[in-house]
Amino acid sequence: MSSLNLPQKPLEPFNVLAFDPGGTTGWAHAWIHPEMLEVVTSETITMGDIGLTTGEFGPNNHHRQLYDFITKNQYDQLSPLEIACEPFHYRQNVVEDGGKFRGKVELISAEYIGVIRLACQQFGLEYYDRFTPGEAKAYVTDKKLELLGWLQTPKHPMRHRNDALRQLVKYLIVKKRVQHPITTAWRVAK
Repeated sequence: MSSLNLPQKPLEPFNVLAFDPGGTTGWAHAWIHPEMLEVVTSETITMGDIGLTTGEFGPNNHHRQLYDFITKNQYDQLSPLEIACEPFHYRQNVVEDGGKFRGKVELISAEYIGVIRLACQQFGLEYYDRFTPGEAKAYVTDKKLELLGWLQTPKHPMRHRNDALRQLVKYLIVKKRVQHPITTAWRVAK
C-alpha cells in the first residue's frame, strides 16, 4: 500500500496528459494500451511497460500550440484521454522561504489553464486540478522521480517537465489508484 492507503484496483488502460502551465508550460504524457494488459497484470507490470513522453511549450505565447496538442493526443491513443493540470492560485503578497517577497506572478498561467479547460469541455475530456504545486512536489520528490527513471535532467531547465510529471504521478496514484509499479519502485529503494 502507498502512504495514501488507497486500495489498488485492477490495472486498466490509461491515457493521461498532465500540465504545469506557465510562461513555459511543461507536459507529461503516460499511457498503457489495452493490448499491453494482455501481456502484463497489476502484479507484473514494470515502469518500462508504461509509455511516457515529456516536453514543453514556450516561453513565447503558445495558446494555439497547447490547444492543438491536446486535441491531437485525444485521438492518438486507444484509451480516453484524461487531463491533470496544476491549478492556478493567485496569492497576493506571498513571502518565500527566507523572507523574500515574491512579487513576480505569472498570470499567463491562468490563460493556459483556460485553453486546457476549453479543449476538455469541447471534447468531453476529464479534467482534474486538485493538487497544488506544493502538494505534488512534497509527495513526488525529485528522488522519487529518479527512482521511477522519470526525472528529467538537468533539473533546472527541465523543472516544468518535472512539475508536470509530479502532477501525473500523483494523479495516477490518487485518482487512477495505480500503485504498483510506482510506489513499489519507491519502497524497493529504501
